[in-house]
Amino acid sequence: MFRIFFADLVRMLQPPTTIKLAEEELEQAKRELLRAHSSQEYARHMANYHSERIERLTDFIEKQKA
Repeated sequence: MFRIFFADLVRMLQPPTTIKLAEEELEQAKRELLRAHSSQEYARHMANYHSERIERLTDFIEKQKA
């Protein structure tokens, strides 16, 4: 039992392998890409919202002036 505990402790203290570091970095890049796509989608919807709002307000003002 002590041998297993000691082996686990040694494994935890060893620096991660280059493969492990690359896998962790890849996962982080995937998460960041997902966040970027979500932000892009949000910005696109907000731009559409403001464009439609400008059209609506412009039409309203033109009708009020007529």
